[in-house]
Amino acid sequence: MVGMPADPLAMFDLDPSCAYLNHGGFGVVPRAVSEVQNRWRLAEDTNPHRFNRLELHEAIAKARGAGAEFLGVPPDEMALVRNVSEGVSTVLSSLGLGTGDEIVVSNHGYGSVRMAVERWSTRSGARLVEARLRMDDGPTAVAAAFAEAVGARTRLVVVDEITSSTAWRLPVREVVTALRDRGLDFAVLVDAAHVPGQCDPDIAGSGADVWVGNFHKWAFTPRGTAGMWLAPSWRTRVHPLVVSWGSGDPYPVNFDHLGTLDYSSWLSLPAALDFWAGIGGWEQVRRSQELVAAGQRHVADRLGTSLDGLPTTPAPAMRLVRLPAGLLDGLASVDTLQGRLSAEFRVEVPPIWFEDEGYVRIAGQVYNTASDYERLADALLALHRERDAA
Repeated sequence: MVGMPADPLAMFDLDPSCAYLNHGGFGVVPRAVSEVQNRWRLAEDTNPHRFNRLELHEAIAKARGAGAEFLGVPPDEMALVRNVSEGVSTVLSSLGLGTGDEIVVSNHGYGSVRMAVERWSTRSGARLVEARLRMDDGPTAVAAAFAEAVGARTRLVVVDEITSSTAWRLPVREVVTALRDRGLDFAVLVDAAHVPGQCDPDIAGSGADVWVGNFHKWAFTPRGTAGMWLAPSWRTRVHPLVVSWGSGDPYPVNFDHLGTLDYSSWLSLPAALDFWAGIGGWEQVRRSQELVAAGQRHVADRLGTSLDGLPTTPAPAMRLVRLPAGLLDGLASVDTLQGRLSAEFRVEVPPIWFEDEGYVRIAGQVYNTASDYERLADALLALHRERDAA
């Protein structure tokens, strides 16, 4: 393990006055990884011509190989992209959608992915179809809901391995099996934005055609680093959104260079994975899981809200807590609540408005302690009492 300080927060540049409970939102880059990223930037700026023409491609290939190994796939099966949203748009652009075609997403799907589906549907005359899931559905019901949503015109089904707003780990293999059992011809894309570093996926064994996951959330890379795996039949069908010098290369090398960019986030991937392993790897994930589960129970107990009806298979290191009635009263109040928690109480946590009910989504990471959840509970109670007194 890395030399773990007495206070793991010291390994990060987070504001120590803040209780930071949103690691799943944008990740947090360790100071050691930021230093590696800065060295890559300096290496380029020392001699930009040599770096970009002679050194960059090999360095990206090495980083890509490290990411592929971490995810348990061969290096020639995974491309690097900047985030899951980019990966999804890349696939949508390669489908050749036409009038009447259908794309299936769930009501728990990520907002920007849904927006991308809506845009491509509007352009092509296709339509979005929603698979409706209840948060307390079991694996069989989840799989059935997806299977019932597909039809003869379905071209793509997007399945979240971990839902963003509701922190729910969906049964991907069961869903894909139920979809394949329909005997129809469509692609399955797994949105695994929250998976790398939080879960150990079986990508090739999932039965999906496309799997895209962010390294910059739970695997500690700088932001803008994600991996996209394509099944063999899709590797000549999906092309980068940006046409650049590598576009004629075979997959995944054709994704390695999308013009003149700052590639230091990608190049820092091996260092980030070393940090993840150094703080304990899956053992640290287990500790974070225990911490956030206890935090969820504590905050719910303090607020007097129930955990009934929440996902029975939550993400390892994220949880939902139901808010008392009135703390949120619609999407328009989400930013207000978040702003007050941040400015007045120094607590960073995303409020969630989902299907006419308010929640907060909490996370657990190596730098969190039980006192962070205590501060959240204190803040929410203070705001609730203020509202009752008004």
